[in-house]
Amino acid sequence: MSISVESLSKVYGSQKAVDGISFSAKPGVLGFLGPNGAGKSTTMKILTGYIPQTSGKATVCGFDVETQSLEVKRRIGYLPESNPLYQDMYVRESLAFIAHIHQVPDAEKRIEEIIELTGLTPEKHKKVGQLSKGYRQRVGLAQAILHDPEVLILDEPTSGARPQPTDRHPPVDPRPGQNQDCGTKHPYHAGSRSRLRSCSDHQQRSYCSQ
Repeated sequence: MSISVESLSKVYGSQKAVDGISFSAKPGVLGFLGPNGAGKSTTMKILTGYIPQTSGKATVCGFDVETQSLEVKRRIGYLPESNPLYQDMYVRESLAFIAHIHQVPDAEKRIEEIIELTGLTPEKHKKVGQLSKGYRQRVGLAQAILHDPEVLILDEPTSGARPQPTDRHPPVDPRPGQNQDCGTKHPYHAGSRSRLRSCSDHQQRSYCSQ
């Protein structure tokens, strides 16, 4: 299993944000559905090591999120709902910074691939703070997928994003093995639904999104 959660809970004072949930996720796409305050974002934050759980256990790629958080973080890409970005960095500079942190091989080539994939080409010469909300969201997505993570966790990934022309990003069948060029999938916004766009190698990955 790429993700395994057992009796996971998170309590803030008297408020129980996550109440003993259990689930597992194999390679593929997993969506969290629920009303505001249901604990979706809190669960994602726990899975990424952003906050600790109160009780229960969660593992990502076989590593415990509490005791082996560094190993977990090496294997995930995370786009939080708040999408924190360095506003004074240029788009390419911000991606180079993330590439350096993850020690991405052949970083310049990979950055160009991701800029093209996420539709950032027209804005790549600008500072992040000069971008519209939609393009800032794309920068956050680009940072999340830059190191080709085994698990990609996206919280409201299409917030502020506008639809892309269908001839530029054609639909891709999300089932493993149905696309000839590669097997990794990344959500891409198109109107009111997510569209899947292929990216890098042949491995199957897991994606959590709400």
